[in-house]
Order: sequence, then C-alpha cells, then structure tokens
Amino acid sequence: MDWVQELRGIFSCLSMPELCACRACNQEFKDASLPRLYELQLALFETRQAPQERRRALSSLRLLESSTPNAVNAGNAPWLMGLLRKSGEVLLDSTEHRVVRTEAARTLHELLLALDAARVGLLGEELSAVVRRAVAEEADRYVRRVLVDAATSLCKTFALPSAFEALESLSKDEDSTVRSAAHSAKIELEGAHATDSLRR
Repeated sequence: MDWVQELRGIFSCLSMPELCACRACNQEFKDASLPRLYELQLALFETRQAPQERRRALSSLRLLESSTPNAVNAGNAPWLMGLLRKSGEVLLDSTEHRVVRTEAARTLHELLLALDAARVGLLGEELSAVVRRAVAEEADRYVRRVLVDAATSLCKTFALPSAFEALESLSKDEDSTVRSAAHSAKIELEGAHATDSLRR
C-alpha cells in the first residue's frame, strides 16, 4: 500500500513538487522522510497568516505525531514536547483565530490522551496550568468545548489538581453544550476512579 495514502491528511499543505517527491519515496526511506515532512509543516505553520492554513498545518503536525509515533517520536521526545508547548502557546494567544485555537486544544487532547506521562515529566504541570488559564480566559464557546476534551485528557494522563479544577469550572459553563460535555467527562472519570479502587 502506498504509505502516502495512509497519511493523506498530512499532505494538504504541501506543494505539488513536495508531494511528488514524497510519492517517490519507497518504504526504505519512509522514516527519513517523515522528519522532513514535520519540518515542512512546522515552517508552514510559522509563516502562514491565513487562519485555515495555520489550522491545517497544525492539524498535519498532530497527525504526524499521533499516526506515526515510531517513526517521528522514537528517541525524539523533544519534537513531541515542542508541539505540545506550541499548542499551549497558540491556545493562550487571543490574537489567533478561533479555528486555530480550537485546533491547538484538539492537538493537546489527542496527543495527551495517548501519552506516557513519564515521557514528558514536568511538562504535564505546565500544560495543566495552560489549560486552566485558557478555561478562565477563553471567550469562544467552541474553543471551550474542545477544552473539555483537553482537560479530560490531562486528568486521565496526569491526574493533576489543576486539570480537575479546569474540568470543574467547565462543568459550570454558561453554554449548555460545554456544561454537558464537562459533566459527562466528570462522570466518566469518577467511574474510572471507582473501577481502579475496586481492582486494588
């Protein structure tokens, strides 16, 4: 199977020459090509101004991290930590368009959910503080809805008080959709905690 097809969501921001170069890569060079793709997507994110282009670049970075962990992240945790920190910065930047901030929250959610907490150490506390601050400052209800997912991932991965505080705050949100999602997440976490206690 053509591996480019497996990762087709990553290539939306690539130029035709870059895409053709990727298609010319066979399996032997796949692992070597992925870091280059990561660099290209990061450069696109840093240089593009249009919100949808920045959103697509950030989404592609997330797909590279989550879909190909062995190739991109093996022995290279700084890449993952860099993307997590970048997402946190974007989330707190009120000048970013809401679609970019939403993508940043989604990136935190998806990467944190599958993360080995021991791998990133104290970064968990840093990101938990970011999400807690974002919850307090974010005015857009669509971004806050995705923040529910990010806070839930933090609770599951790190179980830090600030993450639970963020979720508790969202469960009292003025928007009913955000409130309902946060309430459901709290019930899920409480059920998981009860199950773990019984197993002990």
